[in-house]
Amino acid sequence: MTPGQQAATAALDRAEADRDQLRAQRGEVKAHARTWRQRRKENHFSERIEMLYGGAEQWET
Repeated sequence: MTPGQQAATAALDRAEADRDQLRAQRGEVKAHARTWRQRRKENHFSERIEMLYGGAEQWET
């Protein structure tokens, strides 16, 4: 095997190992994405409620 072939084989092995690692982490990434989507949704509703009540308070005085 030539030095170029050895380097190519080593690069392919590293790429395959990286791919396998990413596939293994996919579930964890999806779980984090679900958490952040839920937080964004909660913040959105919190902001809307705050705007609603904040708007009502300005007319009470």
